[in-house]
Amino acid sequence: MPAIVPILIGTVFFAFGLIMALSDPKRLLEYDRRTGYAIYSRIKERGGSEEEALAAARRFYRLFGLIFATIGLVACGVDAAMLIAH
Repeated sequence: MPAIVPILIGTVFFAFGLIMALSDPKRLLEYDRRTGYAIYSRIKERGGSEEEALAAARRFYRLFGLIFATIGLVACGVDAAMLIAH
C-alpha cells in the first residue's frame, strides 16, 4: 500500500465529518432513519415543536460530524508523522 493512502483515508474522514457537521439537519434527516431521525421523532412524539426537534437533530449531527473530523485529523497527523519519521 502506498504511504499516501492512510493520509487520504484520514482526509476523507475529516471531510465527511465537516460536511455532516455543517449540513442542514432537514437534508440529513431525509437519508437517516436510525440515529438523528430517532432523536427527531422522539422529541416530536413527546409534544415538542418542529424547531426543538430540528435543534436536537442538529446538535447530534454536529457532534457526530465533529467526532469524525477529529478522528480524521488525528489519523492524518499520525500518518504524516510516520512518513516524516521514515
